[in-house]
Amino acid sequence: MVIDMIQFLIDALRHVPSDQINACFEGVGAAMILNNCRMVIRDKLVRGVSILTNAYFTSWGIWNVFYYPSLNQVWSFRAGLCICTANILWILLMLYYKHKEKIRSPYVEAVGAPEGSIHN
Repeated sequence: MVIDMIQFLIDALRHVPSDQINACFEGVGAAMILNNCRMVIRDKLVRGVSILTNAYFTSWGIWNVFYYPSLNQVWSFRAGLCICTANILWILLMLYYKHKEKIRSPYVEAVGAPEGSIHN
């Protein structure tokens, strides 16, 4: 039964253009990165991620935006724009909150965190 279901999915995917499958991966990736943006805005803090890693994948995304049209992959191009934009936003948010934390840290250590702060 499971093997039949897997075979059915494989047969179904053979009829979907590879451009649209790739675009789905890029689109889901963009949604996941936007979730990271949401969490950084919510926490107003950046921990456990490297800006350099994200910058590398953003540069790859920028390459894809130029590469997909040469392959005539319209769906992947559009989804690539989405993931690129999301990555750039995430990098900007990480830089912003890292900078904001550097400015705020000496004050928090000297005076204490204000009531309701994430540092309490």
